[in-house]
Amino acid sequence: MRLLPRALALTAAVACAASALTAPPADATPPTAARPDGFAAESRPAPRRTAAAPRAVPDTVLVRFKDGATATRRAKALRARGARAISSVAGDGIVQVKAGGPATALLGALRRDPAVASAALNHRRTLAAAPDDEGFVVGAQEYLKTVRLPQAWDVVTDTTSQIIAVIDTGVDGSHPDLAGRLVPGFNAVTPGGSTTDTAFDPETAPHGGHGTMVAGVAAARTNNGVGIAGAAHTGRIMPVKVFGPDGSAADLDIIEGIDWATAHGAKVINLSLGGPEDSPLLREALQRAVAAGVVVVAAAGNTGENTPQYPAAYPEAIAVGATDDAGALADFSTSGDWVDLVAPGFNIWSADAGSGSYVSDSGTSFSAPLVAGAVALARSAHRTLTPAEVAARLARTARDAGPAGRDPYYGAGVLDAYRALDGSWAGDLLPPGGDNDNTPALAGAHGESAGLIDIEGDVDWHVNHGDEARAVEVVVTPAPHGDHHVKNFDPVIEVYDADLRLLSRVDSPHADATETATVTVPAGPVFVAVSSYNGARTEATHMVKITTGPPGTPTAPGEQLWVKDLGPVPHATSVDAAATPTVTFARAMTPASVTAETVRLRDGYSGAIVPADVAFDAGVATITPAAPMAEGAPHLVEVGAVKDAAGATHAGLIRSVFRVANQAPPQVGPVAAVGGLNTATLTWAAPQISDLAEVVVLQNVGTVAPNGPDGGPGSGLAVRAGLTSATATGLVGASHTFAVWARDRSGVASPVRVVQLAGTATILGAAPTALVYGGTVTVTGRVTRRDNGAAVSNAPVRLYFQPVGRPATFLANLTTSASGAVTYRHRPPARGSYRLLHLAGGGLLASQAIRTVAVRVAISGALSAAKVRRGKTVRLSGAVRPAHGGQVVYLQRLTRGSWRNVASRRLTGAGGYAFAIRHTSPGLFAYRVSKPADADHLSNVTGSRSLRVT
Repeated sequence: MRLLPRALALTAAVACAASALTAPPADATPPTAARPDGFAAESRPAPRRTAAAPRAVPDTVLVRFKDGATATRRAKALRARGARAISSVAGDGIVQVKAGGPATALLGALRRDPAVASAALNHRRTLAAAPDDEGFVVGAQEYLKTVRLPQAWDVVTDTTSQIIAVIDTGVDGSHPDLAGRLVPGFNAVTPGGSTTDTAFDPETAPHGGHGTMVAGVAAARTNNGVGIAGAAHTGRIMPVKVFGPDGSAADLDIIEGIDWATAHGAKVINLSLGGPEDSPLLREALQRAVAAGVVVVAAAGNTGENTPQYPAAYPEAIAVGATDDAGALADFSTSGDWVDLVAPGFNIWSADAGSGSYVSDSGTSFSAPLVAGAVALARSAHRTLTPAEVAARLARTARDAGPAGRDPYYGAGVLDAYRALDGSWAGDLLPPGGDNDNTPALAGAHGESAGLIDIEGDVDWHVNHGDEARAVEVVVTPAPHGDHHVKNFDPVIEVYDADLRLLSRVDSPHADATETATVTVPAGPVFVAVSSYNGARTEATHMVKITTGPPGTPTAPGEQLWVKDLGPVPHATSVDAAATPTVTFARAMTPASVTAETVRLRDGYSGAIVPADVAFDAGVATITPAAPMAEGAPHLVEVGAVKDAAGATHAGLIRSVFRVANQAPPQVGPVAAVGGLNTATLTWAAPQISDLAEVVVLQNVGTVAPNGPDGGPGSGLAVRAGLTSATATGLVGASHTFAVWARDRSGVASPVRVVQLAGTATILGAAPTALVYGGTVTVTGRVTRRDNGAAVSNAPVRLYFQPVGRPATFLANLTTSASGAVTYRHRPPARGSYRLLHLAGGGLLASQAIRTVAVRVAISGALSAAKVRRGKTVRLSGAVRPAHGGQVVYLQRLTRGSWRNVASRRLTGAGGYAFAIRHTSPGLFAYRVSKPADADHLSNVTGSRSLRVT
């Protein structure tokens, strides 16, 4: 999508409205359409099924020699095989070698050389989503809500410490949504060259703009009023260019890019690239990055099948598949047990290189940077997390989707950025259960029917019965494909005889082709399995038609299935916790091979084996768990290396997932409530269930409990708590009632636990409230309940005194009497406040009261003589308590009825002062000394002193 001038956007909107009068075919490319927010987009189709075609740099091998190998020994290893070194990566010990003949032959020879530590072909990787794949716009960034990034931004927005290295085609740092976000980068293709991406141009740069799109998804400027929002909010981008003009990247350049990014401060590395070839040297680069604390995120690929893609399939990387906005798997997303989690990757909006505008595209290339941005948020909130801990946190907090539990399509589930930041659980994204035709034993008999792949990995079984030999034709017609559909059906047909031996497997490489399988069979049943090549569930039905005709040459049978039925039914959703799963074999088996080691029950979340006994009788293995299965949790029946009666060993794994019926979780343990001052801390024991998602705490002012875990009339603020404690703050009012529920991952709440805290009122008195320094104050207090006014007896209280402008001083721990009263005598050192704090206990909230007292300085003064002759000097001296050394006191004389300052002195360090008084005329005079008020004491004066001068 591109940002259009307003006039163009209005024109496009009118055209779009007019075209609605005659709807185009479902698979037609929609016209460019303006959005109300000013965006318009070019449609780009999502990636479709592609064959995995290995490619490598011609005639070259990458070699890492052993640390002890001398330069002479290294040269000899190459020279003996007609090879020569043409380049190396400084610091990595990797040498690119030019072969004199086939690279594969040189590779084998070097791997056997004792001087070589490891060697690999210099594979070329392709982008997980090429920019020239056009998709259509279905809305502005709704996918951000799917992974709950807006809620995550409420927790963390400052991710400037997180540098995300985009190892790709380069990045256009001049784009308005990326300007100022880039840190210095690296060009591995042309060292010293530019890291700038190029504009999308199918003629001159078939993959240009990809890195800019990836960077925009990860960390475009957010909350700036224009363009798009990047996942990392304020994260920074390190552009690392590894793709050449032919649209591919050599392993050596990728390795060098990873090492450079690691050495130059990258915290997250995004690899929206991949290929089907394993390379130990590429994996070693990932290992070095992870060892240095870098989190590596990689796109799972867009092959629509289950061939591992590297580097995503390496355990050091977080492998990310793609979904639509609703969290349903995209049909192009590569699957496999190595996929860690998924994120939206269909019609993702981002920055368009060279144009300053925006474009939408699809692919796991754009799922990965959403996860990379979420990693930046998580590491900003939890700075000490290791890469392994980040990966575990994302997996643990993902929203289960597709087949229950961990599966090869979604991995642990859909990214939940908010939950990864310790936010509340959003609930799983599970589709309905299976359709009860998932095994040969459940096959339905019909000539023509509509089918639906309603869950990832679903297989629909059909059966055709006949009393005589016949030709059987199976035709599967998919719904019309659309390049702008995220879930298309790519049919695969498998036909089996009565003994479940394979007769035919049909799969056209064209994803939208009608598939036809024809076999000739003897009398008896014929079984037909219909599945989707890409494994994704579909929204539109397909047609299955089975017809018979005159027999031809009998079809020779092939490999026999191992299992013909499973119990519970695959993908069942309400299995009894006391159920005993079964496996019904299609072959005659060696009984001794069917054991708890070869037929297992696993926890669908963790993969841990559930303790169980396995019995085998009449071709059926029965699994009896040692304890009832966990309610609401997924479980997995797994068949491993069993043996048939002929001695053949089953290779691989047969898996069937089901979910135990979800009952309401049990209550949390009894809730202990401890009141504080305007706060309450609640603790409890969490119920021991495997799918516990959160504990919800609600509070009301008063004695009526909140009426449900989602609130309701009169309910207070919800506290989405940790699993064992919560603290509520800002509590005011007479009483507060708390309700506590446990909630499982499906959203079902437990019965409620209720606890109440009554408010208290504390009063405080002091007598006197004004006194001279050195005097004693009698402090009296009383604590009562707010709800009924009753005295709170035998309650602990604390008394504090806080002089003005100074920290509070603890005075005493007291205990209330039967009438709720306390008494304490104290000499305040300065003016200040007494604070009586009632400590919570016995189901009560804390309260406090404050009383202020004023303290005057004590000041003494005496004349050295009461009578003196004129011309002689008399002294008026004294002291101030407490000492205020350096402060000023004034000598005052009574003149015409008013006291007037006649002299001043600074107090000594001990608080003393002295004034000399001399009169030259006789008379009766009155004097006193005044100490003005300061911050901690009020003013005071001495008594009047009379002096007679003769």
